[in-house]
Amino acid sequence: TLRLYGPVAFIQRRVNAELELGGITVPEGTVLSIPIATIHPDKEVWGEDAHIFKPERFENGVSKAGKYPNALLSFSSGPRACIGQNFAMIEAKAVIAMILQRFSFTLSPKYVHAPTDVITLWPKYGLPMILKSLKV
Repeated sequence: TLRLYGPVAFIQRRVNAELELGGITVPEGTVLSIPIATIHPDKEVWGEDAHIFKPERFENGVSKAGKYPNALLSFSSGPRACIGQNFAMIEAKAVIAMILQRFSFTLSPKYVHAPTDVITLWPKYGLPMILKSLKV
């Protein structure tokens, strides 16, 4: 889900020293915008099925899911990666595990797919779900 609908559409980094990037010389001090929302659904990076939600593409780890080891940028990468990444992933797994022990859930027919970018990506009209207790 974070690959297709990441929390931020792009990140910016300031170049600390002149570098060459794809045959272009980038001067020191330049601010580069990295378009995460463009990279994450890119067929060259993720394959012809890049637009499809397939959690199994990550079964061998994040670094082997795409063509490049650092292709998933949901939490950025390197020394400026989000410090909350590990906590967020553990928290999400714990919450999902607790919910799945007690409920089954499906997307409501009232759901309207309309991701909107307001600093972070949000479902414009919410994410209505139908929860059913697994206890009889």
